[in-house]
Amino acid sequence: MTRKTIAPRKAVLAVCLPLGILLAGCTPATPVPAPTVEWSPSAPTGPYEDTDWVQAIRAYNLESALASNSHDLTSPALAEVTSSLDISLMADRLRQSAEDGEFRFYPGPVPLEVVDLTEDGDSARVTGCRASTAWLISKDHPEPSTDDATEAVYNLVRAESGEIRVESIGGSDIPCDLSDAAVGLFDPQPDLTATYSPDDVKEP
Repeated sequence: MTRKTIAPRKAVLAVCLPLGILLAGCTPATPVPAPTVEWSPSAPTGPYEDTDWVQAIRAYNLESALASNSHDLTSPALAEVTSSLDISLMADRLRQSAEDGEFRFYPGPVPLEVVDLTEDGDSARVTGCRASTAWLISKDHPEPSTDDATEAVYNLVRAESGEIRVESIGGSDIPCDLSDAAVGLFDPQPDLTATYSPDDVKEP
């Protein structure tokens, strides 16, 4: 089995010095690397993977998973690939999960096998087979699963700046097969014992 490792963006934390030397300003700490993604058997392949539309979806699946796991939705990388409304809805879901005491995490980007792409000027509709919520892991469900997958439609738009955003994702009850799809897992995996409060959720 071959694996291809992709390193996502790095998160940089800044720490300020004590008040007595505050005038010296803030000194950036050592960059804290985000998890890498290890694909098995290899990174996604197919006739649509080289299109900027599908690349935007791959970026969205990665950035939304990282943001959800850290309950921090302020990443510029996330804002580049989705709408402010979608980010707000993500924040609402995370706060509700915290209130309910249900802490679930992404073991990697949501597995997706693209089967069709339709372009219409500055918009596109991408149809694929997408893993269900069984992909999420928790203390009570530590192993992700792609056995339960359904057809989904990603609606994308290209802004005047050229950036492509995922405007919406339409789900369905139509089952599909992900047995041959590329699966990417974070290294390291999220801490399944971690908890957070609704106030810990950050959004722009």
